[in-house]
Amino acid sequence: MTKCTNIYLSLILVIVCAVSSCIKDEYDLDKMTATNYSPEIAMPLVHSVFSVAEILSMSADQGANDPENLEVDPDGLMKLMYNDTLFSKKASEFIAFPPMTPLITGYGGSDTLQLLVDSIDLNLEVYNKLIGGQFYFENPIIHITVTNSIGMPINLTFTTFQTWSPINGTTIVELFSTTPPITLTPSPAFPLIPGDVSVTSYTYDKTNSNIQNFLLTAPKYLYYAVRGITNMPATIPNFITDSSKFSVEVLLELPLHGYASFLSLGDTLPFSLGINYPSGSEVYAESATFVVNAYNGFPLDAALQLSFVDSSGVILDSLFYSGEQSVFEAGSVGPAPALRVTSTRHTVTEVYVDRARLDKLGAATEIIIRGTLTSANNPALVKIYSDYTLELKLAVRAELFIGS
Repeated sequence: MTKCTNIYLSLILVIVCAVSSCIKDEYDLDKMTATNYSPEIAMPLVHSVFSVAEILSMSADQGANDPENLEVDPDGLMKLMYNDTLFSKKASEFIAFPPMTPLITGYGGSDTLQLLVDSIDLNLEVYNKLIGGQFYFENPIIHITVTNSIGMPINLTFTTFQTWSPINGTTIVELFSTTPPITLTPSPAFPLIPGDVSVTSYTYDKTNSNIQNFLLTAPKYLYYAVRGITNMPATIPNFITDSSKFSVEVLLELPLHGYASFLSLGDTLPFSLGINYPSGSEVYAESATFVVNAYNGFPLDAALQLSFVDSSGVILDSLFYSGEQSVFEAGSVGPAPALRVTSTRHTVTEVYVDRARLDKLGAATEIIIRGTLTSANNPALVKIYSDYTLELKLAVRAELFIGS
C-alpha cells in the first residue's frame, strides 16, 4: 500500500522531468526569450510487478520483521513467522560459583523466582500502518519453547499474559480456557546429567486458546510476567554448572489464510510541487489525467484516498471528491480447499486534475494517505500464495505550459 501510494505522489514530478528532457533535445531554451509552449503529451510512467514479500515489506516500519520471516508451505501458501525470547539467563548470572568449581551438586531447595512484567514488540507487517478494521487468521499457532540445562525441576506460571493494541486496547490471553495465572502443564523437563539439555515445547491454536480473538485486535505488544518455583516436586540430587542456562522463547505462526474486513491503513508523507525549468522559465501543467491500469492477482479489493495538507495542517484538496475510490478489484477465487485465485482482475482508474487543483497542490507540504483493504466475498476465507502478483501500469495525459 505504501509503495503504491508513493508512486501516486511522484507522478507529477516524473512527468515534468521526462518532458523537460525531451524538449531540450529540440530547443535551446536558454537562447530564447518570451517564448511560450503548450505541448500536450501522453506517456507511460511506471510498469511494476509486486510480489507478496514486497507488498508486506512496504508497510513495515524500521525494525519490523524482515521478509525472510515469510515462509512458504509445500503447496505455496505463505506463512508469516515471528519469534522472540521472553527470558534467557545463564546460571553464572545469578549464582556465584566458587573458584575452580564449575559444577555444584546437592539439594537446591525450593525457591520462588519472579520475572516482573515485561513486553515484546510484535511489530507484525500485517498490522503496521493499520488504523482500523480486522484481519482474521483461520489457523494461527503460538509455540512456547523452554530450554533447560539446569538439573532441577522448575515450575513456570504466567502471572500476566496479555496483548495490547493501539486500536483495541488490552486483551487477556487464555490457554485451555484459563486466564492468568496460567501454569505450564506439564512442567518443563530438566536434564539428569550435567551437560545435557532438555527442551519442552507447548503448542496453542484455536482449539485450546483464544489466539484468534487476540489477533483480531491487531496487537502491537505482548505483556507477560512469570513466576518460577524450583524443585516442584522436590528432586534429589540437583546440579547446576557455570554454563547452565534456562530460556523461554515464543514463536507465532500465521498462515495467510483468513479474511480482511475493511482494514483501514493510514500514513502521512512529505510533499512538494515546486517546479522550475533549469533556464528559469516557468513550467506547469494546465491539466493532467492520470491513468492507472491494475492487474490484481490477489483476492483483495483496495480503495484509496489522498488528502493534500498545507504547513498549518489545513486540508487543501483531495484526489477523489467522492471519498475513497476503488483502485484494485480482487481476483476471482476458486473453490475450497485450495481457494486459489483463478484469474487476475483488470481495473482502469482515471483521475483528472485541472489547473486550479494543481495550484492548490503547489501549496501542499504533506499528503495524508488513507486506504481500505477487503478480501473477496468477505467474510469468505481466502489464501495468499507465493506466486500471487500485483501488476501496475501508470500513464499520464497532460497539457503543459512552458514560458518565461
